[in-house]
Amino acid sequence: GEGLLLDLSAEGCRMECTDPPPVNTYLSLRIVMSPTDAPILVDLAAVRWSLEKTCGIHFLSVRPPQAERLHK
Repeated sequence: GEGLLLDLSAEGCRMECTDPPPVNTYLSLRIVMSPTDAPILVDLAAVRWSLEKTCGIHFLSVRPPQAERLHK
């Protein structure tokens, strides 16, 4: 699926989407920051909360080069 990421940090984010995944769903993410940059890859993340069209995502496994990009 696709969604709009808000409140992005190195540890997680809030995501708005039409059909949020259920709490405790595990997923991987491709975060597109701009059309010209390669996406940031999150190997493993978990949905921690969900409310209407928004959910909170906690990043569980991010490779060091990708984590460095998130910190920037």
